[in-house]
Amino acid sequence: MKRALANFNYISFFAMLALIAVGTTAIWSAGNARDLEAFHEMWIKNLTTAGIGMVIYFMLAFSDYRKILKWTSLISYLGAIAMLILVLVVGDTVLGGKRWLWFFRPSEISKICVIMFIAIMFTQIPTEKFKLKRK
Repeated sequence: MKRALANFNYISFFAMLALIAVGTTAIWSAGNARDLEAFHEMWIKNLTTAGIGMVIYFMLAFSDYRKILKWTSLISYLGAIAMLILVLVVGDTVLGGKRWLWFFRPSEISKICVIMFIAIMFTQIPTEKFKLKRK
């Protein structure tokens, strides 16, 4: 654990905390400037989402991402393709294009899944085939 804390990126962590604080303050200020009660508590949703994100951040910060990537890349890639097909079948049409699946855009998740899958595929290639022969 000492080694993990020694390699921990404190600058990234405190920058993330600062961004959460500034964003939550802006949402709180904008919500309280309106008369509707629905806007007054939106900052709580932001803090809840930030808390969930912090838990995921710490889980990934203290784990070996290579093992996680190896196990989840193919599953997430196939899931992304399934979601993109689902958009074509039951997606919402917005401004003339089917992009949304209920409340989110699967294309955004698909970008990350494709990058993860390609990264794993490139690590599987033996490097001996690509070494240059010197004369």
